[in-house]
Amino acid sequence: GASSLKDEVPTETSEDFGFKFLGQKQILPSFNEKLPFASLQNLDISNSKSLFVAASGSKAVVGELQLLRDHITSDSTPLTFKWEKEIPDVIFVCFHGDQVLVSTRNALYSLDLEELSEFRTVTSFEKPVFQLKNVNNTLVILNSVNDLSALDLRTKSTKQLAQNVTSFDVTNSQLAVLLKDRSFQSFAWRNGEMEKQFEFSLPSELEELPVEEYSPLSVTILSPQDFLAVFGNVISETDDEVSYDQKMYIIKHIDGSASFQETFDITPPFGQIVRFPYMYKVTLSGLIEPDANVNVLASSCSSEVSIWDSKQVIEPSQDSERAVLPISEETDKDTNPIGVAVDVVTSGTILEPCSGVDTIERLPLVYILNNEGSLQIVGLFHVAAIKS
Repeated sequence: GASSLKDEVPTETSEDFGFKFLGQKQILPSFNEKLPFASLQNLDISNSKSLFVAASGSKAVVGELQLLRDHITSDSTPLTFKWEKEIPDVIFVCFHGDQVLVSTRNALYSLDLEELSEFRTVTSFEKPVFQLKNVNNTLVILNSVNDLSALDLRTKSTKQLAQNVTSFDVTNSQLAVLLKDRSFQSFAWRNGEMEKQFEFSLPSELEELPVEEYSPLSVTILSPQDFLAVFGNVISETDDEVSYDQKMYIIKHIDGSASFQETFDITPPFGQIVRFPYMYKVTLSGLIEPDANVNVLASSCSSEVSIWDSKQVIEPSQDSERAVLPISEETDKDTNPIGVAVDVVTSGTILEPCSGVDTIERLPLVYILNNEGSLQIVGLFHVAAIKS
């Protein structure tokens, strides 16, 4: 399909949207800046079971979500875990039915939630793994030689999906792929089978930019037609010092053509720690309009958390209502996320969530685990929605 470059995406300074900081505490060992070079997704929340799983340093834990929230938001509640294990270089954790899946770059393990002692190897990977996502009883896996495959978690069989892939994202119904040649493909996901929906390449103005400075780094599904793509300099695991030079585009695919709009305000990449480039997202549907997604976005290369309301980038008008990861007390460098998840089940009164509102019982709570094993909780508020 044809692609065009349009004006940059608007950024709206909003009195309406913001984050309410609820607290932050260290719950796990720090990675001490030696992070596994992969798209770290080291936090997951099961809202149906009210449990969380997290990993940092050389430790993985499972615990009760309400207890975690109470521990982070008050000084009096100690944190105990239901399960913990020493396991180095975890790059991915998630809930899957009555199991927890834990992966390193080389092997995938499962933990039975009924019997928290049964930790077993599901499979070993032939090549190191860079990115994993869990969807519909399937684990989609991108390895270090850019092969994308699907592991059926019921049958344990693996099938190849695509080659020359640099990044991917999945939802329950869609798989988006960014290829090494900087082109995009979107597949519909039906009963484990994929059908290509559409594909498009860069607008000609961007095609001309050299691949070295403008490598494809990541693609994120914001909604079925909207994507966030990141291009930039390639970072290597062996780099000592690092500086990220990234360009980000919101891409809208409508009626067979794709429009690219640059954004300068989503997760600006000023990180100083060597990280595999990865974009974290929490998608909240119907928060403002019935069919529109609001995406909370965070990046492995940034300490800032951003809001995309499906039309523009939202910047809260007050600094105190933005979500930013803290500066490290150890190194004075910025910290960045290693896992982001949303809690919609725990209870507790939130005082003064936004101006003009004294207390509220429910807000979507975003949990952000950083590279030092420290967890912060922020509530996402929308003033008009709260007051109505």
